[in-house]
Amino acid sequence: MTTSESTSSQSGQDHSGSRAAERRRAAEEAALDAALVRRVIQGDHAALGQLYDRHGARVYAIALAILNDVGRAEDVTQDVFMTLWTQPDRYDPAVGRFAPWFYRVARNRAIDVFRQRRREIMPDEPAIFDLMIGPSGESPADDAVQNSEAARVRAALRQLPDEQRALIELAYFGGYTQTQMADQLGIPLGTVKTRVRTGLRRLRELLDGE
Repeated sequence: MTTSESTSSQSGQDHSGSRAAERRRAAEEAALDAALVRRVIQGDHAALGQLYDRHGARVYAIALAILNDVGRAEDVTQDVFMTLWTQPDRYDPAVGRFAPWFYRVARNRAIDVFRQRRREIMPDEPAIFDLMIGPSGESPADDAVQNSEAARVRAALRQLPDEQRALIELAYFGGYTQTQMADQLGIPLGTVKTRVRTGLRRLRELLDGE
């Protein structure tokens, strides 16, 4: 065997060993999560604390990416862990590992909060703004689709007149109500409503025409 062949063989063995070690660690982590959930079902508050230590930061990051609001992200994090405490049997091990399931719960809760807030701010908001919600992190393929759709919405937004785009971005990214936007910009509330309504209609046309 040549030096090159020997090096290539060793490299392949190293990669194989690394993957096997990663699989073992993942299995161990999943087993620990499952054991902690069983303890939570039995009313063990310390087990809930351990699950929070293991997954709290990721849950918070998911919520923050969707809501872009520290306070609401903290509320979502607290809500999902409280739900886990009060309804731990909602997790069915048959559906797969705990962590991916729990992150989906957190994501869905954050999306619910996001949609509720957007309905309060922009009652006529089209469903296309759901496309702006951050990637799920569940799979590279799903994330690629989500990122592509979000890019379409951002590109369409850039084609709107500045006065329309600015208001829509204030509502979407800043969380401003239409009344707050009128006060902030010093323009009549009726003007704000007209610009937002016209901008959203044009946004739909741009996206539907692609």
